[in-house]
Amino acid sequence: MIINKKQIPFYQTYFPAWFIFYYIGLSVKINGYKFLYKNNQISISLIMCIVSFILSIFEGYMLLSLGLLESIASSQIKISTFLYTFTLIKLIMKIKLYSQDNKIKWLKYIGDNSYGIYYVHMFWIIISNRGLILIPSLRDILPIYQFIQLIFVLSFSFFSIYIIRMIIGRNLANKLFGF
Repeated sequence: MIINKKQIPFYQTYFPAWFIFYYIGLSVKINGYKFLYKNNQISISLIMCIVSFILSIFEGYMLLSLGLLESIASSQIKISTFLYTFTLIKLIMKIKLYSQDNKIKWLKYIGDNSYGIYYVHMFWIIISNRGLILIPSLRDILPIYQFIQLIFVLSFSFFSIYIIRMIIGRNLANKLFGF
């Protein structure tokens, strides 16, 4: 990537890049998530989150200055972006301790179905890209485009998981697909 200044085809879809999230998810499922916020205050988590976000932006500009493509510099697969993601998760878990309702149901639902979402989300991203690109006002406002795409992809991913479970049954879906 750095030598050829080209993005490796499908490099964001390779399993090893995302294995750490799968492993930590399994660890949290088995051991609980208390280790994520042990000896940590909200203010420290917030500072860590902000610093890692700034590092992610800095790394992106550094990669651009080396002549790499924008798609690489803005990629989700950068060391600083992984660090930012982990600090953000840690901040959310710390805030969760102080919320009135200690169970964030929608977040738990996403977590419980994350393995299935992993399998089907790319299909729905491709579909949403083809549909949303037709709306000129959305193309120009990236945060709105991404938010609508997020809602679309999550909704249809959940719908796909639901339909598969309904057609072949929850037990067989779990054995065949892991959801």
